[in-house]
Amino acid sequence: MTCALTTSEPPATDTAPTTTLGQVIAAWIGGFPVVRLDAGTSDAVVISGGDAVTEVLLDDGVLSTEPLDRLATVITDPFRQATLLRQAARSLHNQTRAAKAALDRQQREHERQLQQIRDYAIARHRDGDICRDGLDRFLEHFGMPPYEPLVRVRFTVRGSYLVRGSTADAAKSDGSYLRLDTSNVDDVVEDSEEFHVDIDSADELADD
Repeated sequence: MTCALTTSEPPATDTAPTTTLGQVIAAWIGGFPVVRLDAGTSDAVVISGGDAVTEVLLDDGVLSTEPLDRLATVITDPFRQATLLRQAARSLHNQTRAAKAALDRQQREHERQLQQIRDYAIARHRDGDICRDGLDRFLEHFGMPPYEPLVRVRFTVRGSYLVRGSTADAAKSDGSYLRLDTSNVDDVVEDSEEFHVDIDSADELADD
C-alpha cells in the first residue's frame, strides 16, 4: 500500500501581512501607500501622516482621519493599486475644485461685507457723524481704499498778452492756442480739464 504525499499552494492574496498604518507609512518609500483597513472593511489610499493620526481616502471617496495604530495591510496587486490611485486622484481633484469654489464664494462675500462697511463709514462722514481725519484713519487701519471723492474745481482766469500786427488780425483769434497747464496741481485727474477761451478785446498800444 502506497501513500501519495500531496501538497497544496497557499491561496493567492493581493495583500501583504497585516501591520499598522504607522508602520506602513514609516516603511513606504515614494508615492502613496494603498492599504486594506482592518477586517477588510474598506480599501484606502494614505494621503498624509501625522504624529498620532493620518488622513486616508477611502474607496468610496470619503476623506477620513485614522489613528496610526489602526490595523492595515498593504495591497500588492498592481491592478487594484492603480484602480484605487486613479479613484483617489479623481476624488481629490473634485474635492479641490469644490473647496476652491467655496473659498471663492467666501472671498466674494468677505469683499462685499468690507465694501458695505466702507460705504457705511463714508455715509456717516457725509452726514457729519465722522470727521474726515477719523474716516481716513479708520479706512487705513482696516486696509480699505482711501476715500477720494471727485471734486469739481471751477476757476476764472483773466489776463493778456502782446502780439505784433493789426488789431483786426488779433481780434480774429479765437483763443484756441491758449492752453491750461495743470501739471503742478496735486491729485488732478488726467484730461479732466474743461475750459473755453474768449478774446474780450484787441487794443492797439502806443509805440514806446
